Amino acid sequence: MAEFHVELKEPARRQIQKLSPLVARRIVAALEKLASNPYPRGTAIARLKGHDNVYRLRIGDWRAVFEIVGRTVSVLYVGKRSEIYSRGGF
Repeated sequence: MAEFHVELKEPARRQIQKLSPLVARRIVAALEKLASNPYPRGTAIARLKGHDNVYRLRIGDWRAVFEIVGRTVSVLYVGKRSEIYSRGGF
């Protein structure tokens, strides 16, 4: 049973819909894993500097920026590595 609820905010949902089906499936599969453990060990997830509960998930050349509040993981943005950090003040 999942311990956390993962929700896609509208900007993240729109970006995923624009992607090729193969890339979109890969990103969605990675995001679904956050439901069981949004704090895994390793380098795939890191807290963003200057933000208390905002993290990035590395998925190849793609990044997902998400926030953890209580038992909810809110995916804020999904984008290419070269573009994602200029959005939302990250």
